[in-house]
Amino acid sequence: MAEIVSLGKILEEIKKLNEDNKKYKEEILTKFEETIKDFSTKSNGTEKELISLKEKIKKIENKSKKKNFVIYNLEEKESNYFQLENCILSLINDGCRVSCVDIEIDFIKRLGKRSNKIRPVLVGLTTWRKKMMIMKSKKLLKGSNLRIEDDLPKDILKKQKELIPTMLKFREEGRKAFIKFDKIMVDGKVWSEDEDQSRHKRSAESSPEIVEEMDAVSPNAQTTNSAVADPGVRKKQFATRGKSPAWENSQNINRSNWWKAGNGDKSSTYNNQPNQNNHLQTSGTNH
Repeated sequence: MAEIVSLGKILEEIKKLNEDNKKYKEEILTKFEETIKDFSTKSNGTEKELISLKEKIKKIENKSKKKNFVIYNLEEKESNYFQLENCILSLINDGCRVSCVDIEIDFIKRLGKRSNKIRPVLVGLTTWRKKMMIMKSKKLLKGSNLRIEDDLPKDILKKQKELIPTMLKFREEGRKAFIKFDKIMVDGKVWSEDEDQSRHKRSAESSPEIVEEMDAVSPNAQTTNSAVADPGVRKKQFATRGKSPAWENSQNINRSNWWKAGNGDKSSTYNNQPNQNNHLQTSGTNH
């Protein structure tokens, strides 16, 4: 008997232990979920901070590049900085016809390592106004190998390389297209890829292939297409819109009888009707 009592106590203790374990597990799970939520909120806040920092860095980079420009295909004949500076000043003053002196140049340096290829020259000016004057006058270098471009960030240069095939396609179509910053200007307007896709979609919907498919599916498509091609048929369809088949048959019979009467067909029912003109003539003779 004592053994049975001790077994009962052991079972009760085991039940209590299981309940305690359940509560302990639930507490651990709730704490774990709360920790994950806190971590996710903190990570979201960190991501936002990173995005804002990247934007700030971009703004600083763009601001630092605002007064810079790059010269391409300028031969490397210089042996020191001052020779390169004199070459740049000669190009600006004589080539671009913009007055510039050495104190207006902040820095000059070749980009990249020395190799068989001609390295571009990065030029930094002290004023943005002088840079804009040079950029407006760079068209005077047309016909030579020299080229002057803006000093742009790497992501913008990458985007421009991706846009070059599209720009060349527009030029093949005879349209005026050029790349401005990270966009394509087409006929004086900013080109949008979404608008171009919607334009192609609209043109595809009105293409002859789709009209042929509609003809095959719809039995009334042939009548509709003929109405579009022939204005007379279109006018007839508009006049008979909403009329019953019996009404249309009666109109066809009347037109047929009128045509037969005009050609002198005496067998038509139209000619069997009394002629109003004959009636007037007989009445006139009687008088």
